[in-house]
Amino acid sequence: MKRLISIVIILLIVAFSGCTDQKDSAQPEGQIFERANLNLNGEMMSIELTPTDARAGENITAKLVVSNTGSEIIKSETIEIQAKARSLNDFLANLALTMMSNEKKTMTFPAEFTEEIKPQMFKTLTRVFPTPRELKGRNLAGSYDITVILSVNGQKVESKTIELKLGSGTPREIYTRQEIELTPAITATPAPAVTATPTATPITTPTPVPTPEKVTVDSYIFSWTDVPGTDETRLKEYLKTKYSLDWIDNAKIEKTNGSKVITLNSDDKYVSLTMVENGIDINLTINDGRTDIFIWMFENSKQNVYSGKLITTKIMSKKFVEDDLQIDAGDWMQWRNYDKDMKYTIAERNGQIPNMTFVSREYYYFKTTGTYTFKLLYQNMRVEPPVQTIAVKLNTSQ
Repeated sequence: MKRLISIVIILLIVAFSGCTDQKDSAQPEGQIFERANLNLNGEMMSIELTPTDARAGENITAKLVVSNTGSEIIKSETIEIQAKARSLNDFLANLALTMMSNEKKTMTFPAEFTEEIKPQMFKTLTRVFPTPRELKGRNLAGSYDITVILSVNGQKVESKTIELKLGSGTPREIYTRQEIELTPAITATPAPAVTATPTATPITTPTPVPTPEKVTVDSYIFSWTDVPGTDETRLKEYLKTKYSLDWIDNAKIEKTNGSKVITLNSDDKYVSLTMVENGIDINLTINDGRTDIFIWMFENSKQNVYSGKLITTKIMSKKFVEDDLQIDAGDWMQWRNYDKDMKYTIAERNGQIPNMTFVSREYYYFKTTGTYTFKLLYQNMRVEPPVQTIAVKLNTSQ
């Protein structure tokens, strides 16, 4: 008889622990809502919940990276966070949970923002919400479904659901002192007017530091495809100015060796341009012994030649290998993806460069000086996007 009772209790535990919609996958589940305005759209590129070792009763900070994937400017955002209990570690608390309706299992925390997000740009939105600690004296540690619903300009566009696991133990003070509601605007009380005395020290207004003027450098020389042809004059003018070759105007141009070599000849003088095998370098040789190196890039079905350099930077393990780079205006940048089958989007924080999405590699021609800050985005992000800063300087020696 005692053995039969034990078996019944075990069966009850198994039955009740399995009736709260447990799931195995921790990947976000998404839903796209039907939109009345098809030009207005937004996407949650990533959702990060901290702390990652949260305990029941602590406050959770949700950080969302929201991207404008439509053609209209987003001027307001509404985030609705729904926390629904899935299963609890305490047996009696879990048993009580099975008797509750979905409404009683779910807590909702709305938040409104007025961040302007231009098309193809993104912003990070942050919301703090509390978690329950106890139910009738039983600890509420366990698994929860956190559903985040995004609306932009009043139009609901997307929802994503991720799993949150709450541990047991006393809530830590650092995670219970966070403000839950958004801080309201505070209207300052006007300060009483103060009459300055003759001996008062005058206030010195600091001199603003001028913003460096941007400089554009175009290192394009000629199209290899159009020589001999329409770019002959362009190539000769460059060689004449760069290397002081007055004889080059009357030089004969030939392309040989399977179109891999261009030669300019005039009597006993010559300039030779040779494409390096299996590379992008072009070696220049002048009859007086001078040499130089150019690069070529394939653009619009043409092999275009530049005097700048190609700088390669790596992406591995969902981050930039180099955080800070300095290049010259007129250089090319190549981002090389070493994570197989991973698709990345590189987004410049201030919108100076359009977003670039790629799987293997991506190129960009930096002609204008300045500082460019990029964030690395990918699907199902749960951390703050890695950042890379590229400083483009003017090379005065060129």
